[in-house]
Amino acid sequence: MRHHNGRIEIAETAAGSTVRWTVEMAFVVPGLGPLVERGLRKELGASLRKLADESLTPPAAAPDPGADHQPRDLVDLQTLRATAISTLAEQQSIAADLRDDDDPKQWFARVYAIVTEEMIGLVDRGDLQYPDWALRLIPDFHVHYLRNLQGYKRGEEIEGPWQVAWSRCEQTDPRRPILPIISGMLAGVRAHIESDLPRSLAAVY
Repeated sequence: MRHHNGRIEIAETAAGSTVRWTVEMAFVVPGLGPLVERGLRKELGASLRKLADESLTPPAAAPDPGADHQPRDLVDLQTLRATAISTLAEQQSIAADLRDDDDPKQWFARVYAIVTEEMIGLVDRGDLQYPDWALRLIPDFHVHYLRNLQGYKRGEEIEGPWQVAWSRCEQTDPRRPILPIISGMLAGVRAHIESDLPRSLAAVY
């Protein structure tokens, strides 16, 4: 991927609000865009529908996000960044432990940590319009990811998409060993989009 940019716009309406989610991507391989678009459009559509469902039943004690609005130029980004860095360190430690145990789940765990590192890098480079939003999402994403990983390792019941992802990570194919790795990572991405993303967006908002 040469370029990626995502933008979420929320506009108030008489009935509530509308959400517009725009994703721009440029790929190294020609012709890959239309293939990715079909899958991504489906996944983001499902995520938006789940986000809409979440918004219908907010917690009884949910605060009004606009009631205590703080100007963005006064947000303490250093504190938020410190929390994100701590989260990244924990993700890197998880990936290292899985690698030391020769656990095939290490591949998704390593990618997950790299994505977190890149999000922090985008903040540091000033590439994001709302860096505080990204920094707040990182630890919230991590809570869901870690809970499902630990639950799976203990043999507990976990969320369906993560159950599929972690079990797929453990599949093997002696003739084509790379295929289970790719399949497991894609399943992990899907679990993140289907299970974690809508809740984290709602919680951080």
